[in-house]
Amino acid sequence: MPSLKDRIDNLRLKTGMVITEDFFTGLADVIEDMAFYGAITYDGYVRKDLEPIQDLALNLGSENFRFDEIHAGSGYFTYNVLVQGKPVIKDGDPINIAYFFDQALDQLLNTLGSLKPIEVARTIGYQAPPLADIFASDVEVSNDGRIRVKIKSDASVYVYLKWYPYGALSPDIGLLNEGNPIPSNVFKEFDSTVSKGDKVNVRVYPGAKVTVFLFNIPSA
Repeated sequence: MPSLKDRIDNLRLKTGMVITEDFFTGLADVIEDMAFYGAITYDGYVRKDLEPIQDLALNLGSENFRFDEIHAGSGYFTYNVLVQGKPVIKDGDPINIAYFFDQALDQLLNTLGSLKPIEVARTIGYQAPPLADIFASDVEVSNDGRIRVKIKSDASVYVYLKWYPYGALSPDIGLLNEGNPIPSNVFKEFDSTVSKGDKVNVRVYPGAKVTVFLFNIPSA
C-alpha cells in the first residue's frame, strides 16, 4: 500500500494535466486519512505513538500556554521534575534543607498560631457565692483541645470545674489543683482536656471575690 507521502505526491498536478473525478476522489481520501487516521485526528484523538524527530529538541506546552491536567500510567524523566518551581526529591538525591526550609517554617508558624489561647469568658472582681456557677451561662467550647482556667481570689478557696461533655445530660464537677485550696491574691492556671461542643463553668468554696478568665486552646 502506498504511503501517505506517495499518495500526496501523486496528486501534484503538472502543466496540461486534466483534472478528473479520480483526482478529486484521491484528494478527498488523502484529506480524510489525514483528518481521521493520522497520528492525531482532527478531533484531537491520538491513534499512534508520538515520537519527536530529534532527541531533547521539542517542548510540550510552554510557560504561558500550559496543559491543565496530564493523566498517565508511568513517567520516566532523565533530568528534573519541578513542582511550583521547586525540584521534586527523588530516591538517591542528596537532601538540602534549603529546598523546603521556608515552607516548613511557614507551616510551623501556622501550627503554633493555631495553638494560641482564645479567650472565651471572663469576670473581674465578682463576688462568687459558695459552690455556685460563676458564669451566668455555661461556656460552650469551640475547639477540640484544652480549657484553661485562670483564677485569682481575695481569700483562700477551693476551685471546682463544672464540665458538661458534649451530649451529656448532667455535668461532672471536680476539684482543681489536686484538691488543694489556692492561696489568696495569687493567679493560678489549670488546664483540662475538652472537645468541641462541651460546656464548662467554674465554682469556688467558700464564697469569695474572684477574677476568672477562661481560654480555649485548640489542639494541633
